[in-house]
Amino acid sequence: MVELDKRSNPEYYQKIWAEIEAGEKYKVNKDEADYLKLFLPREKFALLNNADNAIDQVEILKEYIKAACEAIVEGGK
Repeated sequence: MVELDKRSNPEYYQKIWAEIEAGEKYKVNKDEADYLKLFLPREKFALLNNADNAIDQVEILKEYIKAACEAIVEGGK
């Protein structure tokens, strides 16, 4: 999970919360008002668990983390 919390990021939190868009490589969760969470989608999680080797797992995680972090950065602009 990639998470942004309100207390640690007061300057940008509300803007990111309002601007962040759903993505193909992550699922946005706003269930808790003080925490914006971006999860690995279930289908990607299944691919991760069923990957043939660690290199494939790393690639799945790398794509997810990159996309989630880029979404947060874009939301804060």
